[in-house]
Amino acid sequence: MNNRYLKILILLSFFVLSFGILAEDQEEIMRVTRQELKELKINDKSIEKTFEGIKMQGIDFSKSKKPFEEAVQLDNKNYLAMFYIGTYERVFNKDTKKAIEYYQKAINLNPKNPRPYNNLAIAYGYLGDTKKSDETIKQIMSLFPEYPEGYYQWALKLLDNKKYSESTEYMKKAIEKYNKIKKIDYWYITQDMKKSFIIDAQKIIINNYVKQEKLAEAIEFFEDSYINMKQDNSSVVNELMELLYYKNQELYENKNSKLYKENFDKLKSIEFLGLLMEANDHLKGKNKGK
Repeated sequence: MNNRYLKILILLSFFVLSFGILAEDQEEIMRVTRQELKELKINDKSIEKTFEGIKMQGIDFSKSKKPFEEAVQLDNKNYLAMFYIGTYERVFNKDTKKAIEYYQKAINLNPKNPRPYNNLAIAYGYLGDTKKSDETIKQIMSLFPEYPEGYYQWALKLLDNKKYSESTEYMKKAIEKYNKIKKIDYWYITQDMKKSFIIDAQKIIINNYVKQEKLAEAIEFFEDSYINMKQDNSSVVNELMELLYYKNQELYENKNSKLYKENFDKLKSIEFLGLLMEANDHLKGKNKGK
């Protein structure tokens, strides 16, 4: 299983308290989660044990399983505690088969939440069961058509099979869904988290174009995405810029000097835009200091 699937696994395990989220966001996470569990008529003591486990994930992940198990003992309908135990088994114990058992239990208890399906698909992938993994991802896209991670996962599957055009198509769908998703539609997502997921998808799209030697499309997409990417993750921008310069040189410098120069000039103009953005940020910083 490719390591990039870990992004989804960690994201969807929902232990966002360990990501340095603002206090007001943490409070909203608790409020929304408690509300969902109460609507599912989960025992109050079981809910509190679930929160104890969530907090422990951010303090000492190795000790987080026990409160989730206690939550299940208090109420065996607590799908979220089942989900977290599954994540613990996968991440800490490396027991994918047991993780699958818990994800399936979580789905049976609450089939309306996409997160257990998503982690189930990933777990099947770790086991090498491509058929079940693919079936689960397709189920996610069918049951939760506005949920971005189903499209993201399918795009990665297509990428692994070197189906770059189809991968790009589904990654663009994922970006579209990320842009539309509200903060608490399926799981708690801050604006910064959403931006990082979109940049990750954009990076994969550009790499897809490069692997197909569609450099013009790669540069055009990079240009369209550049401002947001530069504002939020300069290291990714620098990495992509270096890649595009290199591929332009490799593909065209000695074979098509005209196209090489056109691409080179486009990249230089994008790079100049980045310098203007940096200068503007520097001026803003100086003005704030006055």
